[in-house]
Amino acid sequence: MHAGLKKAAVAAVAAVAVFATMGEGSSSGDSDSGSEESTSQEESDSGDEAEEEEAPEEEVVSEFGIGDPARDGKFEFVVSGVECGVDQVGDEFLNEEAQGQFCLVTMNVTNIGDEAQLFDAGSQKGLTDTGATVDANSSASLYANEDGGSFLEDINPGNTISDVIVVYDIAPDQTLEAVELHDSFLSDGVIVSVA
Repeated sequence: MHAGLKKAAVAAVAAVAVFATMGEGSSSGDSDSGSEESTSQEESDSGDEAEEEEAPEEEVVSEFGIGDPARDGKFEFVVSGVECGVDQVGDEFLNEEAQGQFCLVTMNVTNIGDEAQLFDAGSQKGLTDTGATVDANSSASLYANEDGGSFLEDINPGNTISDVIVVYDIAPDQTLEAVELHDSFLSDGVIVSVA
């Protein structure tokens, strides 16, 4: 009987040893596979980072273009034309010269709100092909409009100022791709493609 107990104890220890070995193997297999997954995930992540760094700059995308009504706040803008490569605006007595090149953006601005709203050329932005954001040049915009229509012009509800010119001074080697138009300097703005 003592010999039978001894055999049973040996068998139990052997069984425990077999289960422990199997557990370690499966655990080590999981660990290896986990580390392989981790390594492959790290390679994938570093590949993603490399792709992000090498990706070219995104083009400005807008649902609005020349001739399309685009709204921001109380204003509806319709850009009707763009002329770039201009060196100077104004007349022989009152004028301004471009640091780079002037881009003249002609537009109609309508007040779609229910109270007067101030249109200011200085609140408008330009977006170039290099990803730069440029401010409109207020004084050049004043000189480009014979009646000064783009500089601090109040527009009453339902009224439109037509063919107002907003002037952007951009580098000679850049292209004006879009304008970001605002009903005030605090508004979100709306992007209109002009390229």
